[in-house]
Amino acid sequence: MCNAEEKTNREVALKFTPEKVKHAVNLRARAECGDADAQYSLSQIYLSGEGVKRDKQESLIWLRKAAEQGHLRAQWLLGFSYEQGLGVGPDMSEAARWFRLSAEGGDPEAQIALANLYEQGEIDDAQNFLMATYWFQKAAEQGHPDAQCNLARIYEKRQRDLVKAFEWYRKAAEQGNSAAAWRLGRAYYEGDGVTCNKEEALRWYSQALAKKNFVLRRTDLTDAELKLFGHLSDRIAEPGQFI
Repeated sequence: MCNAEEKTNREVALKFTPEKVKHAVNLRARAECGDADAQYSLSQIYLSGEGVKRDKQESLIWLRKAAEQGHLRAQWLLGFSYEQGLGVGPDMSEAARWFRLSAEGGDPEAQIALANLYEQGEIDDAQNFLMATYWFQKAAEQGHPDAQCNLARIYEKRQRDLVKAFEWYRKAAEQGNSAAAWRLGRAYYEGDGVTCNKEEALRWYSQALAKKNFVLRRTDLTDAELKLFGHLSDRIAEPGQFI
């Protein structure tokens, strides 16, 4: 019990070193003078409790101040807070509003978040699919691997353009996106959008499986993939199962 208490005391002491406290005081002074970067940083240390007492509501106050001044990351994070109901009631309309402001300013995380809302039908718009594609494309062109993988999925599943799907899966896979690496392996194995190459297929399949947290859904696997990898029961989720 004493060891646990000592560990807690040490952790608290590390969060309140003179340097961190001084940094927090300086940030607060700049934030109160209207510095948006300082307001965003202050919101983050109130969230982590580095140099100040942890206070989620105070964090949200400063996050909103930064967002209202056009700070892109603050706008994205405020949108995420509304989407997830973190410190505020869940509100998809407000989430979309803040995601859009940040996305229009060029933040790729916000562009992906906005695209997801369109694709999930959370935004009332007859052009949901087109708008989702548009924002995934914006983030993908900035090199974001998750956006590249999502854009590839749209080309593959919705537009049936296997060549473009392959191109975007490759871009994402080369940045370490496991889902894209798996789909790239499938493309090489099946010859979808590229010349069939079993050796390349196995290389990309293996790259995907190298990520320990990468889990496959049995219902998503082709017959060929089940024959190749069906023995990996610890990596394959059955319908309704979470691994």
